[in-house]
Amino acid sequence: MKNILLFSICLVAYSSNAQTKFKERVKIKGSADWYSERYVLADSTKSFELMQDDVVRRDHGLQVIVEEKKTKTYKIEGPADLTIKSEKKINGKTYYSESKEVITTEKVITYDEKKKVAVPFNLWKGAAGTSYKKHKANLFVKKDTIYVNFWLHPNYYKLSDRAQKDSVPYRPEETYFILLKDRQYVSFPFSNYEMSAITIPFKYHFAFRENDQYIQPLFKAGVNVSTFIGYRYGRVRYKNVKQSGISTSSWSFSHGVLFGLNAQTMDSTTTSLSGIPFTKERTLPTLSLGVGTTLNIRDFDLGFFIGLDAGLGTAATKWNYHSKPWIGFGLGYNIAFFGKKQ
Repeated sequence: MKNILLFSICLVAYSSNAQTKFKERVKIKGSADWYSERYVLADSTKSFELMQDDVVRRDHGLQVIVEEKKTKTYKIEGPADLTIKSEKKINGKTYYSESKEVITTEKVITYDEKKKVAVPFNLWKGAAGTSYKKHKANLFVKKDTIYVNFWLHPNYYKLSDRAQKDSVPYRPEETYFILLKDRQYVSFPFSNYEMSAITIPFKYHFAFRENDQYIQPLFKAGVNVSTFIGYRYGRVRYKNVKQSGISTSSWSFSHGVLFGLNAQTMDSTTTSLSGIPFTKERTLPTLSLGVGTTLNIRDFDLGFFIGLDAGLGTAATKWNYHSKPWIGFGLGYNIAFFGKKQ
């Protein structure tokens, strides 16, 4: 019995810890009718305005940091001594040089000014049947900013340079983010596999007739800890409050299977179908199996399950409700003994 309890505790700990592996993984829906190198040349006012008119809406306020280059002129009136600094890249290496020039009358110098700027980034919604209708991404929150790390094409680094630009709407070297104002929020859908710990405090075993005996329904209350493995669908919400930064809240529901090792108290009444019923109470192990649905709101799980309990060992199979169906309600709280709470 002690070994069963120890195994159950370890299983619950692993299940709770496993939930943190799926944190901050979302899907962002695209809305732009097209994508191209539309956000790189921000120095062209005309093309930038066309980009804004060509899309349905901005995707959740997404922005990307790009390098903006503007050509500027500078007029020098002589007489003056001019020091010119320049740089050149040769075979991947950067070389710097200086030269001095004496200006006697007037000289106009043209140069390129480069700086990092943030411009709107519109996700491609993709054509029918394409894989870019919803874009998978991992999110990272820092102060009032949500950084978005899009999943790359599976063969991204095997594609040619031209193929990368033509088929992939985002680049690993670029920084994508969402800047939230005070009281502003965004939300995203997510789905993933999950493993969690569920307690079923109430079980109802149905009545049945066997060997000309009518077995009464059994309503059992107790601590039944099991592991739930399922597929989860939900939505996560990020809200910025100036004083405290970005907070996260979510809801989800899951469909899956349930299994666990528990203990069952048996006596003469609950073993009446066997040829030799127990004369006194005995506590024996049982294996719980079931299927069900859970709803998760703010770290609390509420579930409905249908399953059966199978007694382990020859003595346990004397139980009247061995492998008989039951219904139950499950309760859970997303904790992690070895990781962060999700």
